[in-house]
This record gives sequence, C-alpha cells and structure tokens, in this order.
Amino acid sequence: AHIQASAAAKGGAGSLKPGATGEARTYYLFAHVEAAEGKDQAFNDFYNGTHLPEVLQVPGMQWAVRGQLVSQTPGDFNAPRTFALYEVRSYDIAATMAEFDRRMKGGIIKPFPEGIIGRNMLISWAGPKAAAAPAHQH
Repeated sequence: AHIQASAAAKGGAGSLKPGATGEARTYYLFAHVEAAEGKDQAFNDFYNGTHLPEVLQVPGMQWAVRGQLVSQTPGDFNAPRTFALYEVRSYDIAATMAEFDRRMKGGIIKPFPEGIIGRNMLISWAGPKAAAAPAHQH
C-alpha cells in the first residue's frame, strides 16, 4: 500500500527553490536495503514506524511504498531482499537531495539502530534530466 506524505510535504517543493515557476517535476527515490540476519522485526518496526514517516516530511515527497524482491534467483543479483520506493515532486532535484542529506546528517531523519541493517544499502534517484532550454524547431 502507498503511504501518503502530509499535505505540507506534498506541496512543499517550492520551499527548496523559492520563487520557482512552472511545474515541479516527478522523481523517484529507491532505497535497496535488507534487515540483518534475525533482525527482521526490529528493522521493519523502525522502517515503518520511524524512517518512512521522517523521510516523507522532506518537502516535495508524495508517497512511499515498500516491497520485496521478486525473482526466481535473487541471489544471482546479490541484491537486498527489500526496497522502498518514494515519489517526490521537485523544481530542483539537487536541492531535494541536499535537503534529504542535511536531514540525515542532522539526525532529523534518524539513523537505523546499530546492527539491524543487512547488506547492500543503496540509494538512487531517478527521473527527468534537469530542465534545459527549449529545442529549436526546424
């Protein structure tokens, strides 16, 4: 199920780019991470009860969903078993990423408790390239 961000977060993209005009663009944040061996309950409790709500307060965040890797041979990819996908609207994805990092480094988004994260934590952003000048038509 999608977990919705607050109305303030959903509409907050402009706070990271004051005076922005036009439409904010849609981007996605992928977090690939799994629980350490035997720590599934603690990992999921923290992720769902603390981490998701804190990440969803970053201006421009729209929603999040968590899931499991679906593959006949997940070990072939050496990938984490679980992921979270977030949708964000942003006028300036670099500013959004910087705000996310600032909140992580400042403890506004709390770090995972010691020992509950397993292998392969990977965070990536995806979406359109930065807005460019309109192409000339011939």
